[in-house]
Amino acid sequence: PVRDLPDDERVEALALHRLFPGQALERIAFDIFLGNTPGAGPSPAPTGTNELFAERARADAWAVLSRLDPSGVKRRALIANPGLSAAGPASSVLADLRVASTDLRIVPSTGLELEWLARLLDGSERLNRDWWSSASSLVARLTEAQARGLELRHIEPLRLAAQTEPGLLGRSRADLYTMLEQRLDGRPRNRRTAELDGRKGRSPERLEDWAADLVWGDLLAILVIDGAVSTPEFARVMLQQAELDRNDKKTEYGGVVEAVNAPDGSLAQIRAVLFPPRPRDRISDEQFIASRDMLIYSDRSLAHYHLQVQRKKNFKFAGPSSGDLRYARTSGRSCVVFTSLGADRLGVDYYQPDGATLDLGELRPSE
Repeated sequence: PVRDLPDDERVEALALHRLFPGQALERIAFDIFLGNTPGAGPSPAPTGTNELFAERARADAWAVLSRLDPSGVKRRALIANPGLSAAGPASSVLADLRVASTDLRIVPSTGLELEWLARLLDGSERLNRDWWSSASSLVARLTEAQARGLELRHIEPLRLAAQTEPGLLGRSRADLYTMLEQRLDGRPRNRRTAELDGRKGRSPERLEDWAADLVWGDLLAILVIDGAVSTPEFARVMLQQAELDRNDKKTEYGGVVEAVNAPDGSLAQIRAVLFPPRPRDRISDEQFIASRDMLIYSDRSLAHYHLQVQRKKNFKFAGPSSGDLRYARTSGRSCVVFTSLGADRLGVDYYQPDGATLDLGELRPSE
């Protein structure tokens, strides 16, 4: 991305138009994503190191296509009618996209989401098969308004809501917004004041700042995630992890928020699964690097999280950094950051791929 320069005015776009005259950028990117030369039909499947390069090219092409088509309308049309590209080396990816569009009414936006989708559709994993079956039946019940803008990260909150608060699934976007507004009213706020992406100023973290951007799935996910992390028991666990993190001066800590079911299928607990970075990923005490193991483990999770607890009073960093927002965008995940505000207080901020950020208040073990 280049700030303040539309994609269709970039020199790369002009070059692509000259290479493939008469073709839309979306079509060009889609054909490259499927491993073909635009307009020339299927190419031989790559092998060896060329396969790794091809995978990277596919992921990058899909990311560009998502930028060109933020609504997903054109991507859905291309998935449904791929033309000669359907027989290309990425035909299995195309099949996954078709299933996701049909069963869950979603179109992934990033390369990491495509990998996430492929794992969920891996028929060898029983838990994933069961998850997909229950998820698709729930999505089928949603109205067009509720399904608008639905993303893969919304599906696990939807499943948990169906278990614990089934009434939420019958609520409109306006209803969910009002519920979240009432829940957040009166909570303490600690807005980030440190520089964000090289710019000074307070970051927008109030619900009203993002009122026009949050779709039904966003609001449901925020309500479910907020309920999951806003308990005294969860606060005690996070404060224990914060102490471990503070004593480790080489990295930040983070992990996965997940719902665990009992044998009868009911909710047993919400837990925070810690994934301390490996030695090679310990870049600095102000950065958390999610491991490959964490990404794979979190396929059926509610959210990713990390801690900012270098100092017990870390007020000016209460909220996601520009790097954190990039991570949410590239991973396609809902994320939460916990920031130390005192010996037994953690600020809680939610953020998502489009940059929407909400201050959810504070965690204390006694509350």
